Formats: sequence, structure tokens, C-alpha cells
Amino acid sequence: MKKRWLALALVFIIAMGMLAACSDSPAPPSEGGGAAPPAPGGAAPPAPGGAAPPPPAPGGSGGDSSAPPEGRPADYDTRTHIRIGAARPISGRLESYESSGFGNFYRQWVAKVNAAGGLYVEEYGRQLPIELIVYDDTSDMATMLMLTERLMHEDKVDFIFPTCSTPFITAQARLTNENGFFLFSAEGGAGEIVPVWWEYPYFFVTNSHSVHHIPAMVEFLVEQELKSVFMVYLSDQHGLEYSTAALSQFPRAGIEVKGTRPIPGDIQDLTPIIMEAMASGADAYMQFSYAGQNNPAVEIAMALDYNPKMMLFGPGVQHDTFVWAFSPEIANGIMGWGAYNEKSGPGAKAFIERFRRDEPGVAIDWWGSLFYEVVLEMFEQAIGIAGTLDNTVIAETFANTTFQTTVGPVWYENNSIARECYMGNIGQWQYDAATGTIIYEVVDVNPSQRTGQPLVPKPPWPR
Repeated sequence: MKKRWLALALVFIIAMGMLAACSDSPAPPSEGGGAAPPAPGGAAPPAPGGAAPPPPAPGGSGGDSSAPPEGRPADYDTRTHIRIGAARPISGRLESYESSGFGNFYRQWVAKVNAAGGLYVEEYGRQLPIELIVYDDTSDMATMLMLTERLMHEDKVDFIFPTCSTPFITAQARLTNENGFFLFSAEGGAGEIVPVWWEYPYFFVTNSHSVHHIPAMVEFLVEQELKSVFMVYLSDQHGLEYSTAALSQFPRAGIEVKGTRPIPGDIQDLTPIIMEAMASGADAYMQFSYAGQNNPAVEIAMALDYNPKMMLFGPGVQHDTFVWAFSPEIANGIMGWGAYNEKSGPGAKAFIERFRRDEPGVAIDWWGSLFYEVVLEMFEQAIGIAGTLDNTVIAETFANTTFQTTVGPVWYENNSIARECYMGNIGQWQYDAATGTIIYEVVDVNPSQRTGQPLVPKPPWPR
């Protein structure tokens, strides 16, 4: 396709010069990648977000200290940056992911790293700042894949940062894996890849997803003695991923599925479906879809006064923007996936306070935001531990390391972050009329995660 990317792509390149390393920085990390994973809470890698270590001091173990080490990279003398590329939705229907999702975090991370002089890479013996290349994929999958190809083969980036949404990240992961590029996910769960994770040794899933959520939901339904559900799911990869897992696990736990209804992304009126759910008498209503379908369903449920014992919706409901779109009184009692809050631990509390201070007025995603910061901490540590920019070694380091992060020890199982590392898998908006505050409480059955008692049955809609 002639000049296919010129009309679609917007590129900006952020490149800062290297700063001199501070003389009181810690010594460079010496561990290599590929070792067996340490036990959780074991020896800590370099502290997340800490100052990058300086090059080794002159006068080491014999020889000319100015000579590069034996086996140096071919570009040892010429490399000036670590080049990272991304194809992101700067425009189009997915733009909010870039403006208030992972996009917010990687831009700040690059600025912070460059302000400190870059990342220390042992095989180069020096700090290297980051050169960032970001193209606008216009929220189009074909464009995203074309731009990912360009980043790998024309721009020759060292690393790829992820695109967003489950179908997009799944497609990108296939492409980058085939080309030997390490990739972690941000927004999106990659439901098709997770069951065959061993075929994707370069790909690592960041956010919790159906493999974590549906078992947690089974536990919750059993605990709350909710015997039946009515399920609505979007006819896309996300909806199929969640509905398939639920249909497999709910009946085995004695939970009756009283109805399932697929919906298209451009559905105009959910009234017939909400009326069918009402007629079913199911204890719980679950809708595995996005804000474009979730919000209209909430409006129709209120209009019809449909208020089952439990209501849960997919991506979007766990976001501050859901409360802003309605009101705390309307959001009260509605549930979603992923969860953490100030009560989840000192790391979560510090993150939320820092985010509110540095990003006033920006919405928090109570499923993903915290772990977007965490995965960047792990990526930075992995380069320090591995001492190289080799994507294979970085992937091995991700697979075999317990990282010390904002939320404590984090490690991967089957290329997804282990369930124990998440603050919570099920959240519920709970409004306190006396104080006028609303919190997305963690309501998982696990008492070490739960931050608030579940509101079951769900409170009635406000009048």
C-alpha cells in the first residue's frame, strides 16, 4: 500500500540527552536473567523508580578502565538511546485509553527516566535515555498492525509498548512474538492467547482477566447464596471470553444460568433484553461488554425499575468516569471487575494520593491504573537485572523474576501476573450518603483482599 502510513500515522519523538550520573547512586545490578524465580518476598531487585546506577567506577580489576568490556555489543560505541515504539489510539473511538489510560503512565515514566539520565544497561556500561516513537493507529486494527511492522522493521526499535483492547493486543502479541519482540499488555486481556501461553514466550499479560475473575465470581456467588444469573455479552473477543468461562464454571458450582444473550457493539436499544432478564427472575444480572453498551443498560434498568440482587458490568464500570456519567447514588451497589483502593495497602494508598496530586481531574481506572505503573516498574527492573536490551533475555527475566514493586512482590505464572499479586478481582461502588463519598470497594471473598462488606441485595435505584 503506497505511503499507507503517511496519511494515518502521527509520530512524535521524545528524546532527551543523557545527564551525568550522580556519584552517590547505587552500584549497577549484577544479576543475569533466566534464573529460577525466587520465593515471593525474596531478595529485592533494584527499587522501583529509584535512581539509575552509574557506570562502573574507573580502576576496576586490572587493565585499561576506559576500554569497553570483552564481548561488547556491536553498537557499543555508537548507541546513544534506548528506542521504544508504540502504535496507540491517539484518535478514534479508543482515544480515551491513550489520554487517560496506559498512555498517561508510559509518557510520565519516560520523562522520569530521562530526567534521571536514562536507564543503566550493563552491557553498555552506561546510562541510556529513552527515545520514544508513538504513532496514531486511529483506533483501527489494520493500521495498528501496519505501524507495529514499521516500528519493528523500519524504525528498528529496541522494544514495543502495547496497543489497547483485548482484540488489538491479541493481534499485536501474535505479530511481535513471531518477530521475537518482548511485549507486555496494558489495556486488554488477550483471552485467546492466555490458554496457550507457552506458544507466546515473548508476551506477558498485565491486567487481571477472566482466568482470575470468573473463579473469584464463583466464590462470591456461592458465599452470597446467589443461585441464578442472566448473562448478556458483547459479540466480540472480550464477551466470548467471559461468557464461555462463566458458562463452563457457574453450573459446576450449582449456579443456574437462566438466560444468555449476545449483543452487537452498535446495539441501539437493550429494552427487550432487560425485560427478558426481569422475567427470568435471576438473582444476578451480568453484562460482559464496554461502556458503550453498559451505560445504556443502566439507564434502561433504572427506567424499568429492574433491580436484581446483584448487577455487574464489564470494562468501564470500574472507572471514575462511570460515576461521573451518572451519580454516586446511581452507581451505588453496581459491581465490576478488578479492584483496589486506599485501604488495599500502603503501596496502593501512596499511588492513589500521588495520582490525585499529580493528575488532578483525571479519572482513575480501579482495574488497571495501578498495574500500569507496576508493569513499568518491572520493565525498568528487568533491564537492570538482565543488563541487556536483548528481547529474549528480557522475556526470560520477566518469566523468572519476583519483582519488588509499589504493591509488593509481583511475579508471573503462565505469563500472566499471579492472582495473589492483585489487590482484588471484584469491585462494588459503595456510596456513603452521610459523608457524600463513594468508594470502589474490593468485595472478593478472600478476607485479606476485601475492603468493604458487599451490598447484597443491591440497594434500590434512587428516586
